[in-house]
Amino acid sequence: MTGLPRRIKPADALLRVTGLEVSYGSVRALRGIDLQLRRSEVCIVLGANGAGKSTLIRSVMGMTKPALGSIELAGVGDLVGRPPHEINALGVAWSPEGRLVFPTLTVEENLVVGAFPVWKKSIIRERMDRVTALFPRLQERMSQAAGSLSGGEQQMLAVGRALMSEPTVLLLDEPSLGLAPLVVSLLFDQVQAIKSAGVTILMAEQNARQALRIADYVYLLTNGEVVAHGEAAEMEQRSDVQEAYLGG
Repeated sequence: MTGLPRRIKPADALLRVTGLEVSYGSVRALRGIDLQLRRSEVCIVLGANGAGKSTLIRSVMGMTKPALGSIELAGVGDLVGRPPHEINALGVAWSPEGRLVFPTLTVEENLVVGAFPVWKKSIIRERMDRVTALFPRLQERMSQAAGSLSGGEQQMLAVGRALMSEPTVLLLDEPSLGLAPLVVSLLFDQVQAIKSAGVTILMAEQNARQALRIADYVYLLTNGEVVAHGEAAEMEQRSDVQEAYLGG
């Protein structure tokens, strides 16, 4: 299924991915991906392992270079070819798959890293206060080494670190991976709170049941291609989504 969804006028899209092609050697990981995000929505990219979800997220962040296509951010232009630190400075932040916190640094030090290149202590403190209001557990762990946190706490830290740059677009790559169901539910509630604060979220996720609970719009990826997309309520009713992701 190709073509940008008609739900958004071009001028209203905050992020537009058009005709994105990514290959790893002879393997095509993404095949002509078209995707749009509205402002202040949660957009879920749903798919099995190997579908291309992480490659899409990494491409938006500038971590993977597309062979073809464009990734346009409103008011900025095409992000393709820009380095990740520049994309971050333009308002896009990334919470990677597997969390990838700095294990020997404290929680506080990890958060400070997320605010780079801001050095003014008062600004960093204001941002940190907002992050810890969202994730109170991090306030309790400020002086603790990140590597000693539980998996759920590390995921909170990874998301909080991304929020320290005060992004317009937040990229979440498999945030539920390896977490207990209760922790996933709590984390996704916090994702909704981030959305309510005006941040637009693009999330790659396998946990369809929880993802559909918080999503506004969903893209379904199979073998590097968008095979379906629609409003979350509409996608939840599709028989193929129910059979593949919701246990029938």
